[in-house]
Amino acid sequence: MSVTELKPKPAGRLIAGRTETRAPARLVKLALDAWEVKKELDRLKDELAACNEKLAQAIEPGTALEIAGVCRVTVAERQTVKVTDAAALEQILGPRFEDLVDIRVSHRPLPKLVRLATDGDNPLGQAVAQALSIERSVTVSYRPAK
Repeated sequence: MSVTELKPKPAGRLIAGRTETRAPARLVKLALDAWEVKKELDRLKDELAACNEKLAQAIEPGTALEIAGVCRVTVAERQTVKVTDAAALEQILGPRFEDLVDIRVSHRPLPKLVRLATDGDNPLGQAVAQALSIERSVTVSYRPAK
């Protein structure tokens, strides 16, 4: 009998708030499989980043390296420009400011507004909710155990 055969299978716990229950073995196995895949992906991402950095240093932006029947590697350069001092720029450009700068206004709900929109007892709740787009999403995250 090998040492790995003697090793006990890890147990899992489902933790919801203050409630803990034993996780089914199939769920533990699925999570362990996913954890191994995630670790491998992280390792591969780091390896790819290192390769990309070397390729970016060796190949001029706008140039492609084509390997017949295998792949094409293209190096591109991107530039991002942001206005950091709108008041100074407006002073410099004067009336041209408005036709040279895209001015955007963003309305973001504060947590208090979200609570109001989702409060079934608040008389404004339903009307406020209709004026908002409320989306839900679920994410799965992985962290090493402590």
